Amino acid sequence: METIIATASELVEYADHQLEIGDANLSLDGLSAILIVTTDQGPILDDVFLMLHLPDKRVVVSSTHPGFMDTIEALNQDYTIDYNQVIASMCCAQNARFVLWSSG
Repeated sequence: METIIATASELVEYADHQLEIGDANLSLDGLSAILIVTTDQGPILDDVFLMLHLPDKRVVVSSTHPGFMDTIEALNQDYTIDYNQVIASMCCAQNARFVLWSSG
């Protein structure tokens, strides 16, 4: 499975089931889950990541990326994001997964 990681210099935008990361334009057809994954590596290292699970790809956006929260808010237009899970993830200092949306 390919993993696409948005670097801080790449623009991340979402509209109409399409996610643009830099020059890549990804269809979110078949999206199975939107998660926040946390690690126990903070605060020295980045420890919070937005992760989108597609059939053949994983997309990762770090919480330090300028578009992190904007991407979550844009995804909420088409996928009902569980903001209680977003809040819980921001309080977590352990290795954990928080499901913001799931297809099943």
